Amino acid sequence: MAKIAEAFGMKVFFAALPGRSHSNQDNRMPFEVLLKEADILSLHCPLNAETAKLIGADELQAMKKSAFLINTARVALLTSKR
Repeated sequence: MAKIAEAFGMKVFFAALPGRSHSNQDNRMPFEVLLKEADILSLHCPLNAETAKLIGADELQAMKKSAFLINTARVALLTSKR
């Protein structure tokens, strides 16, 4: 997905999630910063204890009003009030 986005001229960044070790990639930024900066946020992560309910009301509120959220992963990454 990242390579396709780059082919369209998009800048691609990856979230550095708290409590996880990552390779030394220059294009990682804190998740909270990424939420505020992204025009398109595309989720491609496995469902596990760290990612369950990753996106909720607070995260959606932090995003730009014009941003798109694409969840290609599991619905359980999102929380809802029902």
